[in-house]
Amino acid sequence: MAYREWRREKNKNADDTIEKSIDGTKQIKRKQEACMISWVY
Repeated sequence: MAYREWRREKNKNADDTIEKSIDGTKQIKRKQEACMISWVY
């Protein structure tokens, strides 16, 4: 129970960071897809 509450607090504080990292992974995936496309053609 305490662990869950700690996780919840940490998640509240990390929301912005998580959103930023999600944006970062999206950009990385786009770059990887672009590389794959350039490899195919």
